[in-house]
Parts: sequence; structure tokens; C-alpha cells
Amino acid sequence: MSPDRDHATKIPNSQLLGTARTTKYHNNHPANIDSLNNQQISLFVPPPFSTLPQAEADAINQIREMLVPPFSDPKIKKKQLKMKSPLVKGEAIIFSHNKGLAAGHASISVPTSLEALCSFDREKRLEITGKFFISEEKLEDVSPSHFVKYFAFPFPFPFHDREFINSTIYSHVDEDTIILLECPTIVKRHQTDSTRSTRVRGTIQQYLEMKRVGPNLTRMDYYSLMNMNGNVPKFVSKILLPAYIGAIPIMRQEHFQNQRQLSFLDYNDGRIMGIMLMTKLYHKKIEERVDELFKSNIALKELLATTFPQFQIMMMNVLRNKIVDVDVGESTEKVRKTISKLNSGFLRINSNNKVDDEPAQSQDAEIDEISASDATRIGKKFAMFLLTTTEPTAAVDSWLKDNKELEEFVADNIWFEPMMNAIAKGLLKSSNLGLKWRVGLGAGLSIMDMITDAGVIGSYRASGNTAGAYSLMAMIGSNMAVQLLFTYTQNRKKSKWVILREFAFVATFLKPGVDAYRVATGHEDEDATWSPLVDKVFGKGTELAFESIPGGLLQACLFINSPEKTMFLLISILISTLTTGFTSAMISYDMDISVANRKEVPLFYGYIKDGNTERLITFILQVSE
Repeated sequence: MSPDRDHATKIPNSQLLGTARTTKYHNNHPANIDSLNNQQISLFVPPPFSTLPQAEADAINQIREMLVPPFSDPKIKKKQLKMKSPLVKGEAIIFSHNKGLAAGHASISVPTSLEALCSFDREKRLEITGKFFISEEKLEDVSPSHFVKYFAFPFPFPFHDREFINSTIYSHVDEDTIILLECPTIVKRHQTDSTRSTRVRGTIQQYLEMKRVGPNLTRMDYYSLMNMNGNVPKFVSKILLPAYIGAIPIMRQEHFQNQRQLSFLDYNDGRIMGIMLMTKLYHKKIEERVDELFKSNIALKELLATTFPQFQIMMMNVLRNKIVDVDVGESTEKVRKTISKLNSGFLRINSNNKVDDEPAQSQDAEIDEISASDATRIGKKFAMFLLTTTEPTAAVDSWLKDNKELEEFVADNIWFEPMMNAIAKGLLKSSNLGLKWRVGLGAGLSIMDMITDAGVIGSYRASGNTAGAYSLMAMIGSNMAVQLLFTYTQNRKKSKWVILREFAFVATFLKPGVDAYRVATGHEDEDATWSPLVDKVFGKGTELAFESIPGGLLQACLFINSPEKTMFLLISILISTLTTGFTSAMISYDMDISVANRKEVPLFYGYIKDGNTERLITFILQVSE
């Protein structure tokens, strides 16, 4: 027998006794139901809270008071959950890891009316699909707003699967708020301690509040308390909670986003669709995610049929993010041809000071005339722009400027550029080449510079040159002191633990790598004093002013005048020089290709060209100056 079954614990779960009565079905509330026009779902508006049977009203009040207040109490420690999609925000309160007892809260905004969301949510909860559970069965419709359901979760061996018998109750609090309660059934005839097979009875208590924000915008706040009973390993709770409280809000949001028509898409729609394309749910491959979105999204289907027939092909190649797109069985030959093409294109400069990495093709074609091969070419070029930029928006901006065929399309579809920005941000986070190169090189040079400087200090002291050793120590110390001051200013609104973590990055010389990661992934922080790019520039500038430049000059001067010229001292000077060149080049490069800087000060920023090869040449020249 499994240990989790032997030690199953019984924790009170607010199971309220009493027989629920059938409630009159209310369906006369006016609602905007365009989101339901494309599906066979009838509009459902639950009964007012004041008309509910006493057992149902008591259950709702008790679960709401138990779940909602703790998440608004600043004294209770909460843990931010890593959700599958950035569209949903999640937090948790862990009561017991080994007993699998944890409460979670997830929130999301759904682009539809309150009534449409409620109707769709109820329809999906009544479905028996077998997709998410190993066993699922509706036991009874107590009323149109209350049903009882049995379902079971699979658990890894040697732990037993968990089963649940829950009541689901809907209620209308006011004309702008609908709530849902899911808890261990309050219907006496379904309350039993016996379990099916060798399963363990768990309990899940949920409170869902759907609140109207606008005519076609509804906020979902989803609260859940899970008690798996028995001894449950920590990793199960860690995986199960965000998956359970995040899956339903994400599915609701994505469903109604797919119902939006092309003519109504705006900036936020584009951002959301980009995130949807980058969200890896159910281990689906890129091709499956793209194909599924284009089949279910009304706006994208309309786009393919009327404006841009090859849009799906272009986006498929964008999301693959491969500089060399290699298929099985042709790797050596395809890599050789691609490298040859890049080498020949490196020296071929056109009259517009652009470098062509492919044979010249007309860019004056209408968007609906772009062929499949052109769409493939345009999509594949995006990977190189990601590699040669340090900000997602900069990569998108340069890619769009390089592909004139898209100019009119971008102007007519304001949602497209935000969608590409979201995709670029996701690709940079998951990149195995560009991001690691930036982070590794930035942190590596700083650490190597510090190590060699420490070795030089030891060498100076051993040779009796204490003045040189103390001077170099003063430079390193002043650099670290100013870095710590800037770090505190940047994070002064945050907790002491976050400030200590940031101080540790400075003390261990990892801050350049951390800064590079945050800039490359488009990191956003509302509590920070300034943006990651400005923080990176401050850090790099401080390193240049207080350590790299004066330290390199000091070491060079002492090396020239020293009777003993060792190879180690020369290497230290070379590393300091390389760090100085690389750091100053990165500051200039990052500031110039920033889309925000080019918009704010167009007369100063923009001297680095948008082509990949021009950018590479410019950066190399900046480092070597």
C-alpha cells in the first residue's frame, strides 16, 4: 500500500450539510453576446445571490471568507507562481508542502462580456472530454446553476491517484459581478467516504469572481485551496497548483481572444496573440501551436483569406528562430551552402549602404502578392536581427525596416508590431545562442578583469610596489562602492531580500551578465527606478570610469617602467583594454539601437545602420577604437 494512502489526513473542508433545492433559472439579463455567435452555446445568467438556497449561500460565504482575505493581507507571506503564460498572474500561500496543502490566486482579463464568459465557463465545466482527468463524470444537475461532478487526477507511482466529488454553484451578485463556487459536494446523497479503486479522496475549494470591466472586457479572479491528503512530495504541489489555477483562466482568455475580428484588433490584441504563440502548453511543437492558432483565430483566418495569404508561412519561420534551418539528412550540405551565402553576401553592398545576404528581390510587391518563398525568406531573416540586437523592440524595428514589403501592412494593422515585440521577447528568453553569448561574454570579461587585477595586486605587493597595489585596490573598491550605491537607488522600493540579492550580484561581479540578460529579454519592473537599459549603462559607465580605464592606464604605466615584464602583467593589461573597448562599444551600441532613444532624439541616435552586417562591422570597429 502506498505511503500517501496510509497517512491520509482529514482536514476540515467546510463541507456544509443539507439538501440543495432547485432554483428558478434566470435568463432575462441583457448582454453583449457577439462572442457566442460563432459557437453553439446558449446564454446563461445565474440566479441572484439573494435567491439561493441557504446551504448554497452559506457555502459561498464560508469559502469566500476563507480564500479571498488572505491574499489581500500584507502580513501573510505569498509566493509568486511561475505560470505557463505571462497573461495570467499567480501567487500562492503554502500551508504544508508534505501534505499538499496550498492556496493559490490567479487573475486575468478576458476580452468578452461578463455574461458570455459565464456562459462559456459553465459549458466547459459541464463537458466530459477526458482530456484533463483520468476519470470524469457528472453525477447530478441539482439546478441550472448547481451541478455535482466526480473527477480524478493521476499521480506518479508509488502515490495513489486523487479523486474529488464537487459541487459547482453559480450566482449573480450584482449586474457587474458573477461568482462561482466549487467545493466538496454539499448534496448529502453524494457525500461518501468510500473511494473508487485505490484512489485517495482529496478536496479542492475554489472561488471564482468574474467582474465586468467594460462592455467587452471581464476580469477573472480565481482562488483555490487544494488539499491532496496524505504525504505528497513538494514537487507535486509545486507543479500541480500553478497548472490547475492557471489552465482555466488561460483557456478562457485564449478562447475569446480567438473570437476577435480583424477590424477590431488593437495594440493589446497584438501583444496577447504574440504571447499565445510563444506559450508552450501541453508540450506542443511550434508547428502545432501555429497551426492551431491560425485554425481557431477568426482574425488570422480572415487575414489569410483577404490580405496576406502567406502570413502563416512567414510567422512559422519567425518562430523557428533558426539562423541555419537544417532538416534531417541534409545538415552538412545545407550548413555549407548557408555559410557560403553569408560569406558572399558579407561583401556585397548595395547603393543604399545595405548588405544583401540573398539575391536581390523586388520589395515593391503588394502584400497579397508575396509568394511562399518570399514569406519564408522574410521570416528566416528575423533570427539574425535577434542575434545582433540587445532589445526585442530594436530587433523588430530593424527587421521591419529591412523588409519594405511589410511597410503598408504594418501601417494598416496596428496590432502586428506589438505581436512581433511579444514574440521577440519570448524568443530572446529561450535563445540558445544570442542571449547566452551576451550574458556570458559580459559577465566573463568582468570576472576575468577582476581575477587578473587581483593577481596583479598580489604581484605588486610581492615585488614591494605597495603604492601600485593600493592604487589598484582603491580603484576596484571605488567602482564597487559606486555600483552598490546605484544598485540601492535602483531597488530602494523593493524588499531587503531583493536588495541583498542585487548587492550579491555586484559583489560577485555577475552584475554585467544579469544586466545583459534583463535588457535582452525585455525585463519590466514597475518598482525599479529606471529601465534595465539605463541600469546597464550606469553599471558599465561606472566600471569604465572607476576601474577599467584608470586601472588599465596604471598597469600600462607600471609595466613600461618595470624592469620585470612578465607575461601575466601583459595579459592583465590586454584584458583591461578589451573590457574597456567592449564595454564602451556595448554602451554606444545599446543606446543607439534602442527604439525609444531613436524616437525621442532622432537627430543623435540612429548612426548604426539597420542591416545585420553593417551592425556587426560597426560594433567591431567600436571595440577596436
